[in-house]
Amino acid sequence: MGENTEKIYFLRAKAKIATNDYEGALIDCDKAVDINPANHENYYYRGGVKVELADYKSAIVDFDKCISMKGDFAEAYNDRGSAKRESDDLDGAVADYRKAIELKPDFAQAYNNLGSSLKRKGDLTGAITSYTKATELKSDYYIAYNNLGSVYFDKEDYAKAIENFTKAVQLNGNYYFAYNNRGAARMKNKDFSGAVADFTQAVTINTDYSYAYLNRGIAKEMNSDFKGACEDWHLALDKGLATAQTFIDNQCTKK
Repeated sequence: MGENTEKIYFLRAKAKIATNDYEGALIDCDKAVDINPANHENYYYRGGVKVELADYKSAIVDFDKCISMKGDFAEAYNDRGSAKRESDDLDGAVADYRKAIELKPDFAQAYNNLGSSLKRKGDLTGAITSYTKATELKSDYYIAYNNLGSVYFDKEDYAKAIENFTKAVQLNGNYYFAYNNRGAARMKNKDFSGAVADFTQAVTINTDYSYAYLNRGIAKEMNSDFKGACEDWHLALDKGLATAQTFIDNQCTKK
């Protein structure tokens, strides 16, 4: 009876996770752990729910428990690494991602996560290596291509940045982050018309994406479309981006 009840709570928690009901999933995960504290998966899933709820310290405790019970669980190391990364323990995150890769050498997500932590540590070369490996392992990994583009952007290699952002949107035409990022790279290359087109595509996909309105305003200003620039900055402000007010004050209220 206990085993069946545990399974019911466990499966119900997974169903709630699938619908982003993390508070409800946590309740069911707690019950599954209470019924069977010897099942490593109960701790693993509860840790994942806690990450979604931004309770990183408690998530790490659950992942620790899971790993203590199943030391070859690559996914648990990967997810603990993400909890550590969000807790600003970048060294701990890197160590966990590397362990996940050691246990599962074809783990594209772990390579992508490793790249993100290395980038935050300022190791751009290491980040490029990790993101590139992620795309080699998973050729349709549009998020990794976008991340790779962001590193090249930071290195001021805008041609390579555009190449990778373009790959990302080719793989997922609704990935508005990559359109916004490619627009930013095109602005750096002084392709302001191309930048406007990319920012327009970003806000077409997500009409609430305030940063793309802000950036499109900047690109329009550089293209001498001052009226259009001010309209976009007002849109960005309306969408909740407070920094747009500075552009409005400096550029749109001049006599």
